[in-house]
Amino acid sequence: MTLQNEDVFFGGNSPFIDIAPSPQWGFEKKLKAHIGESSWSVIRDHIKNRVGGCCEFCQASPGGGGLFKQKASPFKIDFRFQRDTPAGTDILRRIIYICEPCRNTIHLRQTDINSEKLSPEFSPFRVAIDRLCVFHRRTPQQIIDEYKTLLQTAKEREDKISEINFETYIVENGLNRLWK
Repeated sequence: MTLQNEDVFFGGNSPFIDIAPSPQWGFEKKLKAHIGESSWSVIRDHIKNRVGGCCEFCQASPGGGGLFKQKASPFKIDFRFQRDTPAGTDILRRIIYICEPCRNTIHLRQTDINSEKLSPEFSPFRVAIDRLCVFHRRTPQQIIDEYKTLLQTAKEREDKISEINFETYIVENGLNRLWK
C-alpha cells in the first residue's frame, strides 16, 4: 500500500547525489513536530513494512545480504522531493526506507562535512563515493566531478532563498488513510 499521491517510483531505486539546500536540512524533525510523534511512528512503520524492512536501494537487511553483502544498521526514513524552484516549494513525492550507508550516499554534502576530520580510509564520504561508483558504474573522479557541480548549484540556490516551503500532502492525507 502506498500513501495517497505518493509515487513509489519517483527518483528511481538507486541513490543519487541529492544536494539539498541547507534550509532543507532537518526536514524529518520539522515533519515530526508538525504531525506529532505518534503519527510519525505510523508513517515510519508503514514505510518499513511496505519494503519488508530492507533498504530500498541496496536491499540490505539487519541480518545482512543485499548488493554489498553486509548487515545494515541503522535504517532511516528519507524523502524524495520534486523541486519547484519558481514557486519556491519543494513537493514531497516519496518517502523511502534506507540504510545509513545509502543515506550517506544520497546526502553526500552532509557526509562530506561530517567526514572532514576522519581518516580517509574510514571516511563515510569515501564509502559513499564507492557506493555511487557501484550503483552507477562510474569512476570516483566522475562522481566527485558531479558532486562539485551539484554543490555549486545548491550554493547558488541557497543565496536566493532563506527558507524552503514544503508541500507535505502525501503525509497528511496518507495519515488519514492509515488511521482508518
